[in-house]
Amino acid sequence: MQWPGRCFMLVAYVFMEAVAMTLQQIRYFTTAAQCGSISAAARKLFVAQSSISEAVKEIEKTYGITAFTRQRRGVSLTRDGEDLMMELLSIQHHLEFLDEKFVLRQKRQEMLCIASQHHICGVDSFVAFLSRTEAASYWMEFLECGTEQVLSNVEDGIADLGILFYSLDVERQMERDLKKRHLVFHPLAEGLSHAYLGRNPPLAGQPDVSTGELTAYPLISYDRRTGGNGAYTDIVLFDRYQKIVTVADRATAYAIMQGSYAFTVGSGFCSLLDPDQILCKPIRDGKPIRIGWLSSQQKTLSDNARRYAALLEQQINSRKMG
Repeated sequence: MQWPGRCFMLVAYVFMEAVAMTLQQIRYFTTAAQCGSISAAARKLFVAQSSISEAVKEIEKTYGITAFTRQRRGVSLTRDGEDLMMELLSIQHHLEFLDEKFVLRQKRQEMLCIASQHHICGVDSFVAFLSRTEAASYWMEFLECGTEQVLSNVEDGIADLGILFYSLDVERQMERDLKKRHLVFHPLAEGLSHAYLGRNPPLAGQPDVSTGELTAYPLISYDRRTGGNGAYTDIVLFDRYQKIVTVADRATAYAIMQGSYAFTVGSGFCSLLDPDQILCKPIRDGKPIRIGWLSSQQKTLSDNARRYAALLEQQINSRKMG
């Protein structure tokens, strides 16, 4: 019963004391843990072994723990060390991101980061934005991820804005989640959910499909993965489907659809789809959905983000769902 309390205290210490550590110390510690050897970490980072050892000792002293078990052939993490390693890796990734971001900003490099669901539109607008950017130097990102990650990326300031759709059945849940995260949803359009499928299924020749007809075929899902919140995008009833395929990226989903009868469900905006390979059909008894973009109440929208949002709105207004 003592371990959970100690674990909680360790996590708390990490956040309180992180400012006392440098990114270099954290990197030395995590590299030693990953290599399982002080000497191997030193060779990998091109520094003296004493630098790695001093960084490890300083971090152990900061948290009052023994992070490594020293062995003849290297080092291994203790239980405390494993917990600390997870926290330090998270901190390291955030610090590296901030370091890159503000170094680029000091160089006056143009920047934009968009987080979007896998199904969604937005790529066309991103391509249009890039084609109109005249900057000699820039760093642009388009992150395809699950719904939860879209929300988190905007909340944490990683993305300038996010693009997503959700079923109107869970509108109140979405509103509560956005309020808790201090996010603002800017609606762009509403419509029926759509099915994406290859040209192989018998349904390919129909102008639209029904949820009943789709139950005969495998359903490809993104948001049912561990850590995702499928409630917002479960716009067909999953308990009606006996065949479910979970994937992590859109390219895999499209490859599966092209070679099988499998389908997935989305907003109906066929961004950069090849109509000869992937078809988009309205689900006539599907749930209504809303599509839009997210911004943070705690961050001023950059000029680049505003220009992108305007292009996205133009794209949505110029195309009918489906």
